[in-house]
Amino acid sequence: MRKKYRKNMIAFPLIFIIIGLLILRHLFTNQGDISIHVKDNYSHACHVNDLIVYLDSDGIYCKNSKGNIDKICNISIAKTSTVTADEEFIFFSPSVDSKKIFQLDCFGNVIKIHNISHSIYDMYFVDDILYVLNYSDINMRYDIKAYSSVDDMKIIDLDKCPYDYNITVEKNFFSANIQIINNRNHCYLKITDKNEKTVFCNVYNKKNAKQIFLSKTDMTASLYDNKLILFPLKSGKLNNYYIINIDNGKVVESGTTFNIDYSYQPIKQSDKYLIIIAQYSHYAKGFTDNVSEQIDGDRIILWNYETSHFEEKKTKNHERIIYANSQKAITYYKGKYLTYSLEDWSLIKKQSVDEIKEGGSYTFESCGDYIFVFDNNSGELLNTINIA
Repeated sequence: MRKKYRKNMIAFPLIFIIIGLLILRHLFTNQGDISIHVKDNYSHACHVNDLIVYLDSDGIYCKNSKGNIDKICNISIAKTSTVTADEEFIFFSPSVDSKKIFQLDCFGNVIKIHNISHSIYDMYFVDDILYVLNYSDINMRYDIKAYSSVDDMKIIDLDKCPYDYNITVEKNFFSANIQIINNRNHCYLKITDKNEKTVFCNVYNKKNAKQIFLSKTDMTASLYDNKLILFPLKSGKLNNYYIINIDNGKVVESGTTFNIDYSYQPIKQSDKYLIIIAQYSHYAKGFTDNVSEQIDGDRIILWNYETSHFEEKKTKNHERIIYANSQKAITYYKGKYLTYSLEDWSLIKKQSVDEIKEGGSYTFESCGDYIFVFDNNSGELLNTINIA
């Protein structure tokens, strides 16, 4: 009897340990390893007037405001292909090493082929200026103002411009996370490294020529209207969030702390709030080996301008935020796209998903009223999600 009792005393704890291990295994593996990258600076989709131009694996497509789709160009699209546009023309680079930029009209006709002396990683338009970026630096810009002549673009050295500079970033540390933002009063240029630290940040105030320059800082920075938003980056610690008014130099400190193991990304502000997305790089894994963080969810943080109050919305474990604006947020969770009201976080829509597979790697790019879902391995456009 005593031996049987002793066996039971040993067996019961073992059973509980096994059950606990199975639960932990379920938490870590039931979602698979799905890499999700969310971009608001897109290189595979852009606007041309009321059209959205995007790249798929077999060509260039246009989608109008009614959702109708036309293929305007048959061409093989690589993972490193890029496209951008102004109000009249589309500019397309077939690959990083092509050293060519095709200038197209909205019907896909080639107007001009521009030969570039370096690799083309990405392209951006700011104030009729086409910025052409390679892997390690931003070393030239092109003045795109004389379209009617269809002559070669005028090349202007960056160091001759009033609000930007020749920039060189060590190739091994370059994450290609680049922001070039232009608005009413300011031009903003930022490059970050693989650890999301700001390597270069320059803000130029067009009214008074005042500049704010941050170089090799331990902060990540973003500009929205006249506010420069800073996150101190010290891995594994909680840090405050700072907002600098670049017109008057006033600094607002959040007064609250944030988990620095998230990647924080300010997005388009509303009249009342600055909306900040905090997310992991992987849908089922975090940046660290901390067990509690690996099964955590994403966050949306609302900063109220008037009260400086921060309000936080949190997703379920493994639920990834793929889009947010001032009214709603869209997430991916267990084979579904879920749409929430940002006001009370109530579920207002859900949609089944077929394209997201375990072990896959995906990029979500928002442009206009759509989110484009790209396969990072093939470059193929898998789906377009209407967010209107």
